Amino acid sequence: METRRAPTSGEPMGTEQSVPVGGAVARPVEAAAGLQGVVVRGRQPGAVAARAALGMLGVPYSWGGGGPQGPGYGIGRGSRTKGFDCSGLTEYAWAGAGVPIGSTTSEQWRSGTRVPRERVRPGDLVFYDSKPKRPGPEHVGLAVDGERVVAAPFTGEVVRLAPLERPDLMGVVRPGPDQQPAADQQPAAGQQPAADQRPGTARLSG
Repeated sequence: METRRAPTSGEPMGTEQSVPVGGAVARPVEAAAGLQGVVVRGRQPGAVAARAALGMLGVPYSWGGGGPQGPGYGIGRGSRTKGFDCSGLTEYAWAGAGVPIGSTTSEQWRSGTRVPRERVRPGDLVFYDSKPKRPGPEHVGLAVDGERVVAAPFTGEVVRLAPLERPDLMGVVRPGPDQQPAADQQPAAGQQPAADQRPGTARLSG
């Protein structure tokens, strides 16, 4: 995996970005959700992170790929693809806002304050877990509003928009240096580490 370093930001903090969804980036799940485009305004760190993530729409999924510096070559089946896995994308987005959140979903789950689902705002980290008997989250996306996330889903796909609501929704975390860390989840004796302590193992669609 590439050495990770802080990115250089070419986008002013106070800009707004409109991102159309269509062409090669659109997928059936997006059409079904009626996703026509996204506008994220504001200077808050979460808004900056959301704009950074939206700027990566269409970048290939790469297992273990990407980080604060942007898309990168992954490991294993991602070693020949330059792109992002789920936590690499969210790490990149929040690095653009100047907030380190860690490289794995387990680290990112502990990177800020838990917030209720109904209080989601742009930049919040949205976690999913289809295997509740294993500790920690399986997958992470980044909210762009109260109904949609941008995420790197799985091998063969690209960074895309998708509905936030899913049956395996685990929780929402709002990163930030001025907020208290979320409570840690430690594996019980004999249990395996969380899935994304190995990068990019979860599938957004299933």
